[in-house]
Amino acid sequence: MDFLSQKNSFFIKYKLQSPLVSMNSRHAIARKFRYLFSGKRQRWAEPSLSSLKSLMRLAYRHPELCKKKGRQGRLNMKKFSWNRAGAALKKVLEMK
Repeated sequence: MDFLSQKNSFFIKYKLQSPLVSMNSRHAIARKFRYLFSGKRQRWAEPSLSSLKSLMRLAYRHPELCKKKGRQGRLNMKKFSWNRAGAALKKVLEMK
């Protein structure tokens, strides 16, 4: 991931599985689009609800940690801009 880290984010555990498992669930928000995800080899990260709940409790109980991660995320994102992305792409293209 280009911009996420343990210092600026809460990582939720997940399991790679066929998207059809979730798309066929009664909780799916977009079942009418499941045909888009019907490829046999497609996988997506299905989040662990217990991990999500645990991290939400942690964030609620430790607002200072959330602020710290937020400040770090803001600093990290200052590295990203359209000009910098364009310059990086130009550098790559000129190497050929």
